[in-house]
Amino acid sequence: MDFLARDDEGKAVQMETTRDNLGGFLGTLGMLATDPLVVQQAADATYWRSLLNLQKTIQQFGVALTDWKKYERDGGPVAIATPALPALPPGFGSSVPPGIVTRYRFFANYLKGLPNYTHAIGLALAIEGGHASAPDLTIVKPDFTLELNGGLPFVKWTWQGLRGHVTALELRVNRGAGPVFLTIDGVPGYQDTEPAPATPAKWTYEGIWRLDDQRVGSWSNPVSITVGG
Repeated sequence: MDFLARDDEGKAVQMETTRDNLGGFLGTLGMLATDPLVVQQAADATYWRSLLNLQKTIQQFGVALTDWKKYERDGGPVAIATPALPALPPGFGSSVPPGIVTRYRFFANYLKGLPNYTHAIGLALAIEGGHASAPDLTIVKPDFTLELNGGLPFVKWTWQGLRGHVTALELRVNRGAGPVFLTIDGVPGYQDTEPAPATPAKWTYEGIWRLDDQRVGSWSNPVSITVGG
């Protein structure tokens, strides 16, 4: 069974896990932190994450730009401000050679060939195909926070260890007229693009996990933030 995740986000999580946990096993494996393979893997993991972040930023800008284009074309009762060009995410700009996944596979196989390598080490480094027991999807419940990004709410969510067991997070929002559907997000972190009101208002968000086209578990606790004004 291939140890590598199929989707780009899953690959990023694995590479980051290897990067972040490898230090605790270098002595056992007989490696140094300055080993070129170790240094390259860390650089690859960091760059791959920054590249995914940039892709998502651009995608979210595209959504905002489309909304603004429609407003400019058709008008509407609520003004939409010109979206600001997104800034590059932190850590972006120090590129690595092409072939990140190829190098990661090579590095994983290299580690597995070392005399003191064990399956337990591989699990800690996310380079083995073993999986923990499946969670009880009847009781799972999302947990996330909110922050303002450019004056608009940004939903900070993670997989909470459920990656592979759930496929997306469904969000709904209450802007004063009751909860309404917001989005189904398959990549952690969601930027709300609804224009902020002219006067301060409380917006409340809730989420529930999804497995393909079905909701699983229960809705999260409501999380609120004040926008506008």
